[in-house]
Amino acid sequence: MCDALQLAKSYDVKKTVIQVYVIPIKTYKHSLLLARKLRKEGVNTSVDLNERNISKNLDYADKLGVPFVVFIGEDEIKKKKYKLRDMKTGKEQFLTEPRLVKLLASVRF
Repeated sequence: MCDALQLAKSYDVKKTVIQVYVIPIKTYKHSLLLARKLRKEGVNTSVDLNERNISKNLDYADKLGVPFVVFIGEDEIKKKKYKLRDMKTGKEQFLTEPRLVKLLASVRF
């Protein structure tokens, strides 16, 4: 059994099938609508419904190996741009909803 565990650890095994994790900041309605659009485009999407703070959500997404996180707060809704974070590089960018959906739907995970 130990040999099997060591062998499994030597491979880059995905911990999750989630491709995008949406972090709502008191914006559940918008977050769920975005998740629905992403799923419709074939992007495996999960939304935090536990009201964790941002740092705990980022830790959770990182622990699972989720490639992208989207933040949706009141500011993002007012500006009509969502913050997308690449969890591997840490780079963030603000994108309109159509650009965000198009970009994430085009990524090969």
